[in-house]
Amino acid sequence: MKNNFTQILIFGIVLMLPFLSEAQTTTIRVPGQSNPRTIFVHAPSDLGENRPLVISMHGMGNVIEEQKQGAQWELVADTAKFVVVYPQGEGN
Repeated sequence: MKNNFTQILIFGIVLMLPFLSEAQTTTIRVPGQSNPRTIFVHAPSDLGENRPLVISMHGMGNVIEEQKQGAQWELVADTAKFVVVYPQGEGN
């Protein structure tokens, strides 16, 4: 199931990129799960084509905001021109 979630996450992000502002929280639906998954996406405004994607996943019991504060990928993403995504885990 984790492999499916990762594939859906990447596919969903690629489809949404043209519509995202610099940073926003959004949701995606995962087949077989009743609740949508929350993700925070940061994409520099002058991103260009064929740029890397970093998926920064928090540890057990944490949330997106804690991962963002600890990792601070946005600072690097703005300079190196890549997309960073923080998915919210579920359960414990």
